[in-house]
Order: sequence, then C-alpha cells, then structure tokens
Amino acid sequence: MKVDWLVIRSEAISFRIDRRVPLMLLCLAVATVVVMVMNVGRGEYAIAPLDIVKTYPLNKLR
Repeated sequence: MKVDWLVIRSEAISFRIDRRVPLMLLCLAVATVVVMVMNVGRGEYAIAPLDIVKTYPLNKLR
C-alpha cells in the first residue's frame, strides 16, 4: 500500500506527515472542544453552551 505524504520544507528543516494525521488532529480537537463545552454546561455553575461560545476570545475580535 502506497502512503501519501505531506512534505513540509523550509530552509532549516524538512519533514513528512502522513496525510491522515491533520484530519485526525482536527477530529480530536473538535471532540475535545465538544466535551469541554458539555463539561462546563454540567458543572457546579451550569453555563449554557451558547454563552460559552459567545464569551470565546475569538468572538471579541469582530
């Protein structure tokens, strides 16, 4: 089986990453955020998920 690689090169460094790795990292990051929002929503001081999203720092840049 042939494995496709993403090759990242610069003047100082060069490395290969399996093409499946970025997708899996994105899936794990999304799952982590979902679990984190659910955890905050069910904690001692319950906060609605929409309130969590509204207070996220990236929303303040708009």
